[in-house]
Amino acid sequence: MVQCSCHYHTGDLRMDDLSAPFSSENCFRLVFLAPWAVVLLLVGVAFHVIYEGIIVRRANPMAVSRTEARRILVILENFFGLSNSYPRLGKYHPGQIFFHWLVAGNFFVLTLTGFIIWKPLRDLLPLSLLGFGWDFIFYNRLLHGFFSATLIASLFAHIYFAVLIKKNWKEAKSMFTGRIPSHEYLRCHHLDDSV
Repeated sequence: MVQCSCHYHTGDLRMDDLSAPFSSENCFRLVFLAPWAVVLLLVGVAFHVIYEGIIVRRANPMAVSRTEARRILVILENFFGLSNSYPRLGKYHPGQIFFHWLVAGNFFVLTLTGFIIWKPLRDLLPLSLLGFGWDFIFYNRLLHGFFSATLIASLFAHIYFAVLIKKNWKEAKSMFTGRIPSHEYLRCHHLDDSV
């Protein structure tokens, strides 16, 4: 166990000052908050599913329908030079739909591996009866760390595409205001589900 004592004094910078955010006390606080973050995440997912499926009663705009699959095929044909046509997009760009499912899958794996490596729940799982030992927990920790890193990387990519690319500024602004000029929306999107 590495202990860190922070020595704040004027003059030179010490290694203890740099490692303070990664001290055992701060790591304990983060680990203590993780189960509550999972509870909030699961409540948010339940609300999302109930709202989309029961209250609004419409198809999820992030679901890949046949129309969306045809759009993706036309985009791929255009990308590989097999066609010059490019379809008008639906409500979301296929890249946005892919990113949505990437993050959703990432959250699912993080929740699953997090429950396995979380000690209070791990004691309830019959891992020894199923033939899983400490190697199983070790590999779940590796997966949890990998998917945590990919989630952070995708967050940075999301911020990059929303903020640092000038042509996306109006759409990024619309996330906060809830409004976008109709001519700007109709420039790339259309109102019906045809290709």
